[in-house]
Amino acid sequence: MYYIKKNEQIEGFKEIFEKEEISKISYKLKQDYILLRQIGITLHNFTYDIEIAGYIIDSIKNKYDIETLSLRYLNLELSRFIKKEEKEVQLDLFNMLEEEGEEEKTRDCIYVYAINKLYEVTKKMMEEQDEFKLFQDIEMKASEVLAKMQYTGIKIDKEELIEYGRKIKLEIDEKTKKIYELCGQEFNINSTKQLGKILFEDLALPVQKKKKSGYSTDVEVLEKLKNEHPVIEQILEYRQLMKLNSTYVEGMLPYINTKTKRIHSYFHQTVTATGRISSAEPNLQNIPTRFELGKILRKVFKPEKRKYIYRCRLFTN
Repeated sequence: MYYIKKNEQIEGFKEIFEKEEISKISYKLKQDYILLRQIGITLHNFTYDIEIAGYIIDSIKNKYDIETLSLRYLNLELSRFIKKEEKEVQLDLFNMLEEEGEEEKTRDCIYVYAINKLYEVTKKMMEEQDEFKLFQDIEMKASEVLAKMQYTGIKIDKEELIEYGRKIKLEIDEKTKKIYELCGQEFNINSTKQLGKILFEDLALPVQKKKKSGYSTDVEVLEKLKNEHPVIEQILEYRQLMKLNSTYVEGMLPYINTKTKRIHSYFHQTVTATGRISSAEPNLQNIPTRFELGKILRKVFKPEKRKYIYRCRLFTN
């Protein structure tokens, strides 16, 4: 389901979508959940998602879209019948989506056929591999929780985030001046070529790694040089500040939903081979805490009144 508009035809299925006793078998059920919630329908009983089934069968593969799965397990090339979707983009939550045209309706009918066939084949494969219980009891239950998490999102104080970015830029300016002072000249700190020349020719620091393109100035190299010159520590901190600004200020601002004032990050189940959940657009699982400005960033995320945001870790033997 890619397009949805509030109308009597869709609302006629409300009872079916919401009834716990009716199994829901689809492709990208989390997406269906979000689309339906926009028009007041809450999808219940996530029974079978063929994307997740494909991942359980072979977590090493990196593609689980319906076209790939159909070719892999049904020997059915969907592109012969429909035009392949362009690169998928994050759903624009809480905005009315377009009505389907004839082309989309044809595609959806073919998808329904493929989903039904893939359900039969992949279910049998998981049962043969003794993986169906894992799929049913863990992955599908987690999928429903993750769908609710994405729909709910996390509240963020936009003005506080902008102010945080302003403070980082001031810190970047101070670090830049300090680096120029220690090096005795101005240059483009973000240029590997210019930085390499300053460190290994002008300051004559010991070369750690050299490529065809010039001196390497990656983190590993700089960490080895920390005791050689005080500018190294300043450069490492400068890079951390630049990443904070680009990834967590300028990078997150576009993802704040204009209607909900929240960030609705994707939570993926089929990206990592280890089974770990991953977050994207933006990644909310990697908010830094290694130094003070990183810890301050977490304060822009706000819980509802009389609620708290807890950070916990699960340790296993």
